[in-house]
Amino acid sequence: MRTRTLPAALLLCVPLALLPALPVAGAPPAMASTSAGTPTDTTPPQIDLDPCFGSEPCQREAAYVAGRLDDGDDLAVLGALLDGEPVAERVYDDGSGFEPHGPFTAPGQDTVEEVDYAMVVGVPEGEHQVTFYARDLEGNESSRTTTVIGADAPGRPQGLRAEARPRRGGFVLRWDGADPNGSHVHTYRIRHGREDRTTRGGVPESPATRLVWSGLEPGWHTFRVRATNGIGEGRASRVRAYLHRP
Repeated sequence: MRTRTLPAALLLCVPLALLPALPVAGAPPAMASTSAGTPTDTTPPQIDLDPCFGSEPCQREAAYVAGRLDDGDDLAVLGALLDGEPVAERVYDDGSGFEPHGPFTAPGQDTVEEVDYAMVVGVPEGEHQVTFYARDLEGNESSRTTTVIGADAPGRPQGLRAEARPRRGGFVLRWDGADPNGSHVHTYRIRHGREDRTTRGGVPESPATRLVWSGLEPGWHTFRVRATNGIGEGRASRVRAYLHRP
């Protein structure tokens, strides 16, 4: 049987994929791709964004979040929205390194604390949706929306009573604390006739709920007590008592 030899030109037309791979002298071994290195971080900042501290809804003159970062956590941006409108934003890391917030005094407190992050948002009267959000350098974001009711003037002092002290010509007045309605009560004003006296407190200490009023004549006497907070003065409680002759 006669055999045929294909022309050299036809041999050149055979697809390269059908030819066996031949080693090339001096070629380095294949290297794995470096793009498949560390996985992308998809975990958002794990910080507490609840201004009500677990009791929602809450009443506040100002909503705030503040604290320290846990080991391994990162934070680039902290911001806030009030009823869906941006009201505050702070950059803690622009890529050049984290800059902590530093000293911080929470609303209604008198102590200064070193914190990594903090943000305060004033809350007007009425019910509002307050959103705090945190974002890291990779763009991962966490957020929380909380119902916060704006602070109001305090309620009436409760349980107002007057104990007569005839020998001293006066009364010992006592009452229970007024509802602060979201803002620290710092003053009680006590009125007798046209004269006012006050008890005052600091922050966060409350003012005294006791007052001795002396130098009065025997007969009927009326006292009114009102509380004052950061919003204003509340309505009065009233007591009428009789002072006998000593």
